Amino acid sequence: MYAVLSDSTAGYDRGAKFAAYRQILALQEYVLIDVDARRLEIFRRQPGNEWLLHDYTGEPVCRFDSVDLQLDMSTVFEDVDSGAAEHPPIPN
Repeated sequence: MYAVLSDSTAGYDRGAKFAAYRQILALQEYVLIDVDARRLEIFRRQPGNEWLLHDYTGEPVCRFDSVDLQLDMSTVFEDVDSGAAEHPPIPN
């Protein structure tokens, strides 16, 4: 499961939503995607139903253990980065 964070949903995604998802016993990873910070937070279920956070900030690659996948961070944010280049911010 994953959630793309926004200003209006970040609290819910980190709190009540994650609490509900933790009840799904088959769920092994919960991924929060912070587009603005180009950051992934991957929570992984550990033995004893503990959750361990791996914060991928400033790292070149990220790893999704539950599906045995490793991706370049540039690939994760590829569409975001190309979209940002096409639509630069409007100055104040």
